[in-house]
Amino acid sequence: REMGGQWVDDVEAKRRIEAMLATLSGRPDDYTETVMLPMHIQFVDVLLPSSPTEERRGLRFALEVTSPVQNLGGNLHGGAIATLVDILTTYVISSWLTRPMLSVSTNISIDYVTGAPVGTKLLADAWVVRAGKTLVFTSIEITTSVGEQQRGVLVAKGSHTKFNLPIPMPFDTPPPQPNNTTQQHASQQQHAPQQQQHTARL
Repeated sequence: REMGGQWVDDVEAKRRIEAMLATLSGRPDDYTETVMLPMHIQFVDVLLPSSPTEERRGLRFALEVTSPVQNLGGNLHGGAIATLVDILTTYVISSWLTRPMLSVSTNISIDYVTGAPVGTKLLADAWVVRAGKTLVFTSIEITTSVGEQQRGVLVAKGSHTKFNLPIPMPFDTPPPQPNNTTQQHASQQQHAPQQQQHTARL
C-alpha cells in the first residue's frame, strides 16, 4: 500500500538532512571514514516532483572525487559508488517520510556508465520513488557537475529497495515525558532545603 501524502514539508526535510550530515564527523563507521568524509558530501537542495500526480521526493548532494576513493585507474572506485547509492538513498528516506523506520536493504542495483577522475565535481540526485507499508523503493543518479550545480555527464545510476523494520528512526521518536511521580519527587526536593531551614530556626 502506498503512503501517498505521508511526506514532511521541504523545511523539515532540509532540517533532517542537515542534522544528519552535521554528525558525520563524529561517527565511527568505516564507510563514513573511507567514503563519506573524503568526498566532502554537501546537501544542495530538495527535489520535488515535476507534476502533482507524481508521488516522489528527493535530495540533491554535491561531492568530489578525491584520492582516497580512487581505483587503480584513477577514477571513482565502484565500491565507493555502491556506498553512495546505499547511504544517500537511505538519507532521502529518513529526510522525507513522515514516519521513517529503521530499514535493511533487500536489493541494490547499479549501472556504472562512465569514469570520474580524481578532482571531478559530482552531483547525486536521490529519490524516494514509492513508499509502501513494508518496502521503500528509491533511485539515484550520479553525474558530473557543470556550471552552477548543473547536471552533466551520467557517471552511474542505481536503485535501492529497503525493508522497513518495526522500529522508528531515533530522531522520529518523541523524548520521554516526566510522569507525575517524577514531577512530585522533583518538587519535594526543591522544597526540602526550605523545610530544613525552617526546622533549624525553630
